[in-house]
Amino acid sequence: SSSLEGKNGMFAMKLMERDYKNFTPDFVARKSVFCFDNRMICLGTGITNSNTDYPTETTLFQTKYNGVDSKVGDDNYWLHDGYDNYYHVVDGTVRSQIAEQESRHEKTRAVTKGKFSSAWIEHGKAPKDGTYEYMVLIQPSATDLDEARKTPAYEVLQRNQTAHVVYDKKTGIMAYAAFETYQPDGDKLISAIPAETMVMYMREPDKGIRLSVCDPNLNIKEKAYTTKEPSRPIRKEIRLKGHWTLMVPMENVQLEQQGENTVLTVTCQHGQPVEMLMHEK
Repeated sequence: SSSLEGKNGMFAMKLMERDYKNFTPDFVARKSVFCFDNRMICLGTGITNSNTDYPTETTLFQTKYNGVDSKVGDDNYWLHDGYDNYYHVVDGTVRSQIAEQESRHEKTRAVTKGKFSSAWIEHGKAPKDGTYEYMVLIQPSATDLDEARKTPAYEVLQRNQTAHVVYDKKTGIMAYAAFETYQPDGDKLISAIPAETMVMYMREPDKGIRLSVCDPNLNIKEKAYTTKEPSRPIRKEIRLKGHWTLMVPMENVQLEQQGENTVLTVTCQHGQPVEMLMHEK
């Protein structure tokens, strides 16, 4: 995960199941969540596995039923979880139900029951390169909801196995989850982002930009549940269009001019974002 100004953030993962009981070892997917104010944009690509016994599903919500219908009017792609959160599915086959569910008590294993409202996106059995896109509105006002239903507050600029890229119109934030090396065509700022890197930026009033870079990898050799091994630093090189300089010098950030571009080298550690302010020469 990463963030910008500690107020907006993002999450990305390469899902890979292992060969354990009740798992599907060849189940893979690439997922991301972009969080701006009270909006969450959730993207999925490459959803693939060979399980022909059960359909693959992306859960939207599962909540205790409180008498509120999950559909918003007659729209199958706007849903309500009964707790003032709204879900708009842009890409995906939506299923919803209100039903009694049986489960087991966490400690005693005794049978428990409850009436739940749930909704999910169905990808079918043994999907190949399945996708989804939906937005969650966290407890919006009536005005917010009406506005969101009329005009999308965000734009998905890329959604494939290479990268998930979202522009949020209200905050003006661009956010990139680069799963592989990302070299966009026509991007105003970014020329290249290395694989497995998260970048967020926004324009500042003084013609500068606030930008964060994160490598979520802790970069630890020992593969165990616990370890005393420290997280090792890792360098990430991002190519920016134009000539940029830091407003405040930082030990873990270097800028080098190369032709019409700037090479931004950031030393990342502990899976935490490195945030900086820059202005163009």
